[in-house]
Amino acid sequence: MQTGTFAETDGNAGNICLNANELIIDKGTIISSTLGNRRGGNIDIFSTDVKMNDGSIKARSIGGLGDAGSISLTAKTISLNDLSIISTSATQTGGGNIEVQVHDHLHLFDSGITARTQGNQPHHSGGNLTIRKPQLLTLNNSQLLANAYAGNGGNISIIAGHFIQSSDSLLSASSELGIDGNITIDSSIEDFSDIQVLPSKFGDKPKLLNNRCAIRSRQGFSTFRITTRDVLPVSPEDLR
Repeated sequence: MQTGTFAETDGNAGNICLNANELIIDKGTIISSTLGNRRGGNIDIFSTDVKMNDGSIKARSIGGLGDAGSISLTAKTISLNDLSIISTSATQTGGGNIEVQVHDHLHLFDSGITARTQGNQPHHSGGNLTIRKPQLLTLNNSQLLANAYAGNGGNISIIAGHFIQSSDSLLSASSELGIDGNITIDSSIEDFSDIQVLPSKFGDKPKLLNNRCAIRSRQGFSTFRITTRDVLPVSPEDLR
């Protein structure tokens, strides 16, 4: 699904407005582009459930001075998987904004939501990224970006019930030559950065069971006892 305007076009690109009970984008694209000096069209999506697998929703400005359009997405649940992307981008001008409003959960796995610009003038600021009211926001090896080159970085605003971010995920509102944007998070943040990966191999069973109770007790017979513990032992060795 696409709308756009070209270099010789006088008017702005058309907008895309989509209402759906369930929206599934599987290796597909919804895109609004401008190649000239006119503004790109906006993308507005209203749905109960949005599922994206290697899919994209893009509003972009390519090569011209027209600003990229903005993206607004409202849904009960949103899941982005397998390199899915929701993005606004501009090569020579300011970036468009992205607003995501979710009532239940927003999950990103190997995916991103980005508002970026490569404009080379101080007023070419990055777009703003706003995420409102999901009960649960999770980032797993994913990105939330509002970056710029010459202008100021965009702002990232997150309001969520709970926010879980993996250690390999990235939040950035930076600018290479301008002033970095602000990142504001109003949420209960769950920190899982210290979680350790469990070993893939179990303990050496022959080694653990090498000596029978009778041999260790030197009494010539084995015993079996049932007792209670306040906590589980750290190692099977502690069961002796």
